[in-house]
Amino acid sequence: MGDYDDNFKINKAKETFASGRTLSYEFRTKQLLQLKRLLQENGEVLAKALHEDFKKHCSSTNSCISLCLQSKFESYFTEINLVIGEIDSTLHHLKEWMEPEKECYPVIVGAVKETSEILTHKFDHILFTGSTSIGRIVYEAGAKNLTPVTLELGGKSPVYLDDSVNVKLAAKRILWGKCVNAGQTCIAPDYVMCNKDVEQKLIDASKEIIQEWYGQDVSKSQDYPRIVNDNHYRRVAKFLKDGQIAVGGQSKEDERFIAPTLLTGVQPGDQVMSEEIFGPVLPIVNVGSAKEAIDFINSRAKPLSLYIFSTNPQVQELILNNTSSGSVVVNDTLLQFAVDTLPFGGVGDSGIGHYHGKFSFDTFSHKKAVIVKNYNPIGEAIAGARYPPYSDKKLNFMSFLMNPGFRMGFLKYFSYATLFGVGVITGSLLNTYLKRECGNTYCCYGILTFTLLLSSTE
Repeated sequence: MGDYDDNFKINKAKETFASGRTLSYEFRTKQLLQLKRLLQENGEVLAKALHEDFKKHCSSTNSCISLCLQSKFESYFTEINLVIGEIDSTLHHLKEWMEPEKECYPVIVGAVKETSEILTHKFDHILFTGSTSIGRIVYEAGAKNLTPVTLELGGKSPVYLDDSVNVKLAAKRILWGKCVNAGQTCIAPDYVMCNKDVEQKLIDASKEIIQEWYGQDVSKSQDYPRIVNDNHYRRVAKFLKDGQIAVGGQSKEDERFIAPTLLTGVQPGDQVMSEEIFGPVLPIVNVGSAKEAIDFINSRAKPLSLYIFSTNPQVQELILNNTSSGSVVVNDTLLQFAVDTLPFGGVGDSGIGHYHGKFSFDTFSHKKAVIVKNYNPIGEAIAGARYPPYSDKKLNFMSFLMNPGFRMGFLKYFSYATLFGVGVITGSLLNTYLKRECGNTYCCYGILTFTLLLSSTE
């Protein structure tokens, strides 16, 4: 695909947005219904493709598709034209699926050259999901055009596990978070911190759970997926050389298969602890206390997620108050992504900004301040002190108006005065009416007095 084609698509998307075609509620609703129809009509095809490529279970969906679709849902309603840069591969039926609105939402398929070209364009907002190293490149490109950037980057999401929990249940939840998509999610548990006694209990429980889920030979299970490509397989497989394999360790390069694996004896300087694993390998780091775990976490880049397995409220609060991460889940994993009322995003090396649900509206919207003034002569007379020449009288008056205490008091007593005035007018009208109808002056004055008293109260 040439530079001309890519530039044309991006410029066409900008022109389409400027025309107002994508602005109406009806258009955006139609796009959501079309997206729903796409999934309904092609669900089996998508599931079959995922199973053939990654051995994904036919009833499950790839987390990356979930991320992309959620971003689409939210961008339709925030009036953003979505340009998706897919790096490694494309879909066979892509043109057929994109035909109806290809001018509004172009999909650009390419590698480094195409992506670099895309980043030279001035966008209104860039949302990037990927590695920290590429995130820095995207952020620098956005800075050149002063384009706001939201980065969801990942990192090494730690797990702290103490002896107050049901270790078997904790192991089940940790392994589930690690085995979803074979650990290829940005919020997968990356490593576990615990003491030696808990480590052995975790190992014993993990052996039972993995066999219960996937059978004696995990590679034959229909429920366990594969690594996404050959390069990624080789990158993850090299981590098996660090520490000692306590659980799993089996691999098949021709199938891109790596079994769920627990490593012990891991050192902080090992390669498996130096980068995000993004695979089914789970190293265990021994710590003697929650305080030691906190020090270990804080000595490294801030993670996208942090998982605390403890039933002790003091331990939970200690870790929450003394660490920084994009999100925290206590006694479970991955659930923060499923709750669309929570913001999703990182901090520091794990990302900038957040989205999901209402937070996407906030992220993708510019809050424009607008003031509309009239030509009221009374207001102009009060504000006239702002005009030169500036006498001491004007300056003193402006200082008086700008005093925060005056503004608060003015608003408070102005409301009282307004209520009192309304009471006077209402009482007078009522008094006139009653005098005409009943001629009882004392009754009229009594009602007027009562009305004024009501108007003077809060």
